[in-house]
Amino acid sequence: MKVTVDPDLCEAHGLCELSAPELFQLGDEDVVTVLDDNPAPELQDAARRAAGSCPRIAVQIAED
Repeated sequence: MKVTVDPDLCEAHGLCELSAPELFQLGDEDVVTVLDDNPAPELQDAARRAAGSCPRIAVQIAED
């Protein structure tokens, strides 16, 4: 699994960070950072929930 955030789509709602704080961080300048773009199997469901919670579909998941 590869996790990315499209900065052109992201509006920094922070729902990804709420869904998976171990994978995403909303910075002071309203920029989302992916903390782990290749999450361990036990975090992959959280990554999928974060992607599903994004209102702009900025969080993208590429499955292996």
